[in-house]
Amino acid sequence: MTLGEAIELNSGCDKADPWYICWNVHDNRDELVGELPLAFESWYDWLPDSVRPAWTWIFVGPSGTGTSLHLDTMGSSAWNALMSGVKEWRIMSPQRSVQAGLLSEAVAETLPDVGDFEYTCTQQPGDLLFVPGGWAHEVANIGDTISITGNFVNAANIHTVQATLARTKNETWREITRRVRLAAAQASGQRKGQG
Repeated sequence: MTLGEAIELNSGCDKADPWYICWNVHDNRDELVGELPLAFESWYDWLPDSVRPAWTWIFVGPSGTGTSLHLDTMGSSAWNALMSGVKEWRIMSPQRSVQAGLLSEAVAETLPDVGDFEYTCTQQPGDLLFVPGGWAHEVANIGDTISITGNFVNAANIHTVQATLARTKNETWREITRRVRLAAAQASGQRKGQG
């Protein structure tokens, strides 16, 4: 489906129950986004295509669409770039996420203790929003929105990802993550040796 087809589909749908359309664009991410900030680099992007999670999506939705309160997959962190419309975000600290029953105490212990709070913010077109792993969040779209979002795993959130995978007993991804972390440490050591 093209972006135009998605917009046309929503313009004809029941306004009381609009569609929030999402499709994966990971293979075209560089064309759509350009170079991401180094902080958003994902170690999983080093994996072969057959294994690598395709964690980049375009979301298109009219007013009234959005996401319910959730944590991102495998404890990963996320970025969201808004191209049109407005998004109202609600984001919970890890401690508040534990209280909401969305995050385990064991995973929360891998994160800095910043207290028990939540905040809201309004994302405007052109804004890039960051959501750390372990922070529950939800979004409501105001007006017709188009955004691109991606998840990532790197040194900033590796402990949260590993704790999440241990809790879910996902042995395959635990081993993949262990190996990717070792490769990142080796690459970092080589860079330091060259400097």
